[in-house]
Amino acid sequence: MRNENILRLVIKSFLLFIFIGNCNVAYSQEFGFSGGVSYEKQFLGESGLLYGTALYGPCTPIGYAGTKLSTEFNFNSNRFLLGPKLSCEFDFALFGARLSVIDYTDFKLHDLRFSPEVGLTCLGVFGLYYGWNIPLTSERIEWVSSNRITFIINIDKELFDNL
Repeated sequence: MRNENILRLVIKSFLLFIFIGNCNVAYSQEFGFSGGVSYEKQFLGESGLLYGTALYGPCTPIGYAGTKLSTEFNFNSNRFLLGPKLSCEFDFALFGARLSVIDYTDFKLHDLRFSPEVGLTCLGVFGLYYGWNIPLTSERIEWVSSNRITFIINIDKELFDNL
């Protein structure tokens, strides 16, 4: 009985060694499009360009890391709000994180915010994040909340080609 357990352990170790040895992670740097929707006292849309690295193994993608230049905007024409945004994003398998600097403006005030976000993602393609809007200046726009929920879609050709 003991020899059978040792043999099983050797076979499993050998198969694991072969699998790990053949799982080379490849990198592909590409431009792409990113869009989404946030809620923070009101709904905001987001649209922008991303440049990053799709991480993929021998069979499927495993994540995404990159930077994004985008803008957030609300859908209320009476109190229009615009927020140019610079972000860094890292997604691995089911977990993601983003760091953003957003300059919200209603064309009277500039409310500069730092926004760290964490959440769930599907290999960097779809993501649902919870974040905080930390003020960096004394000016405040009342329609900008200190908390946010964001749903995002990253469209990167290389990432979709390897799904």
